[in-house]
Amino acid sequence: MQSGALIVCTDLSHARDRLLERLGTAPRTVMEQEEFQIDDAQALIAQAHVASDVSRYFVAVAGGYNHYAQNALLKLLEEPPRNIHIVLIAPRKSIFLPTIRSRLPIEVIAFDRPLPESPIDFERLDLATIYHFLRQNPWLDRAKARDLLECAFEYYRHLQGVPEPLNGRVLHAFERSFRLLSLSSLSATVLPPLLLRLLEAKEAVRR
Repeated sequence: MQSGALIVCTDLSHARDRLLERLGTAPRTVMEQEEFQIDDAQALIAQAHVASDVSRYFVAVAGGYNHYAQNALLKLLEEPPRNIHIVLIAPRKSIFLPTIRSRLPIEVIAFDRPLPESPIDFERLDLATIYHFLRQNPWLDRAKARDLLECAFEYYRHLQGVPEPLNGRVLHAFERSFRLLSLSSLSATVLPPLLLRLLEAKEAVRR
């Protein structure tokens, strides 16, 4: 790997694990946040300037990167200290400012697998369905919750005629939900707002 890289993957945990496998036993510091803030950038910069006689990797994993944080990292990315490598992982390359994208090579890691069987019939999705599902499944484990999100997103991907800006709000809800699950948030806090937003989109198409 060069002095740094941007890695784009819809599954942040998958991208992180793939990278760490490649790094082997090389020293690394992993920083995982829902959103990478200016304080995180300053902490990374301070640690990166500690002298190292061997290659050391600083890996940031986040669903979003605050613009102030990105600007703070610019000089470090342009002129990293000797033996220091900076890797930023995010779900989309558009999250990064053009100035960041121009300084680091971008690697896209695909995350495709057969779609799991959905516990919800999204064609018949309504408030009663959402209520009964959440009541019967208050604490889905992270893997099952992610399976549900993938099924929901596949359904939404084929839903035609969702008006703007509702489409943007729904996509943001999916992005946030995937991100929160990758950071080990509880399904009980992640799924309700996502399912309600999906229902809103479905009803908007029917009007």
